[in-house]
Amino acid sequence: MNSEILLPQPSVPAGGAVLNPFVIVDDAAGLVGFVSSVFGVAENAEVRTQMPDGKLIHAQLRLGGVDLMIADRLEGWPLRPGLLQVWVRDVASVLQRASAAGATTVTEPTPFYGEVTLGSMLDDWQNIWWLWAPAPGQPDPAPAWEGGSNVVFSTLDKTLKSLTPGTSLRTDLGRVHSSHAESDVGPGHPVAQIDRFGSPSGGHPADRPAIHSGGYLLAGADQRLLRIVTRFQARR
Repeated sequence: MNSEILLPQPSVPAGGAVLNPFVIVDDAAGLVGFVSSVFGVAENAEVRTQMPDGKLIHAQLRLGGVDLMIADRLEGWPLRPGLLQVWVRDVASVLQRASAAGATTVTEPTPFYGEVTLGSMLDDWQNIWWLWAPAPGQPDPAPAWEGGSNVVFSTLDKTLKSLTPGTSLRTDLGRVHSSHAESDVGPGHPVAQIDRFGSPSGGHPADRPAIHSGGYLLAGADQRLLRIVTRFQARR
């Protein structure tokens, strides 16, 4: 049914979609590389917009007919990662590619309703990707309330709860304040820039321990955060 409000899809410039997701993350260029590598798509280099400090205010990749737009978080902005559904040819192979690129599998390939196989993953930027693939002839699973598996919901629920932010590292007058003393880490040091929360590598995100650094609890710190903190501690 056509809407009197939305632009008809054939009228969208460059053959794009009517609705397109836009995510705001730290290290937008890294996410662009991840998406390009995992899904085999190219960035639209013509629309990449980089600020003088190197941050990306706009980057774009087309997946099918939809443009995923990505920007770096600027000072005072919150993170705005996404919960994104993507149709793929084979869920298991995409999860393998994503894992090799640093993502964490949330839901292994699972039979779903409507002759579909479903899986999901969490990337380093806190985006959760729902991967759907056609599975012709595959019977529908039994509902959880009839004794079937609840894995699709339970894994998502567990992961989302694990991403609840803890206390972030803060900088003030060139120092990172801890609960017991000031650190000698300046604002340009990688650790002084950390205020993202995700999950360290190994196991399910919700089962991973929190990390303490300089008296601050880095709740559910992600793989990148873990690597940075580890490198910093090794130099101490």
